[in-house]
Amino acid sequence: MENPNTFICASEDAPAGAFAFVGIPLDRTGSYHRGSVEAPRALREASYNLEEYCQVADASLFDLKFADFGDLDCPETTPLDELVDGLDGRLERLFAGGQRPIGIGGEHTVSLPMVRMLARKHPGLCVVHFDAHADLRPSYEGEKYSHAAVMHHVSQLVGLKNLFQFGIRSGTREEWALMRGQGTLRDCSPEAMAKVIDAIGQRPVFLSIDLDVLDPSEFPGTGTPEAGGISFKVLDQLVRMLKAVKIVGCDLVELCPPLDPSGIS
Repeated sequence: MENPNTFICASEDAPAGAFAFVGIPLDRTGSYHRGSVEAPRALREASYNLEEYCQVADASLFDLKFADFGDLDCPETTPLDELVDGLDGRLERLFAGGQRPIGIGGEHTVSLPMVRMLARKHPGLCVVHFDAHADLRPSYEGEKYSHAAVMHHVSQLVGLKNLFQFGIRSGTREEWALMRGQGTLRDCSPEAMAKVIDAIGQRPVFLSIDLDVLDPSEFPGTGTPEAGGISFKVLDQLVRMLKAVKIVGCDLVELCPPLDPSGIS
């Protein structure tokens, strides 16, 4: 039965090791268009337009045991620092059963509390980051916690050597110097992804996909679009390669439904 409050085929609970969705509708620091607060609802609604069967994987969602834990409350009245600093504890309690989180943002800032939670559970955590923007500023417009600074804070937790970035095409001079100097940036090619997979080995991985990595001609529903992005076909190919690593959590962020009334995004 269709339930627009949950992802298609999801149950209310799942065993340890299974995936579980959680919506994190935080939308405070958008530097261009706002509206990602609506993304968790819109993504769940759109899921009912999907076939449950995937011919590429020859698998059905009905064959999988996964859950949808609903949305975390992110009140606009709560100070941003207080809200972000409290989210990892709330996530830890929600996933106390050992499920692997799939976070639905919201702005990209939501990746930080997810990485905080997972880094405590999984020593040696690596982060694979798809994005149009480097997000390596220490702060943005006076905000310590910002979608433009999230990977700076993430890298302080896991180390720059464990950050692997794909699709970046926008950043400050300092961010580009940092990415080049530390070797975090990779080409969006199967060959580059294969090298990353070899470098990661058996270590745990958090996958963060800022959907503005896609070209805005193909994906207009995002708050800070950048020309020259990759296609969905390329993103799909690279993400599928990551079945070779140990994914312990992931997120999809920066979908901005009001910017795409067609629903294509």
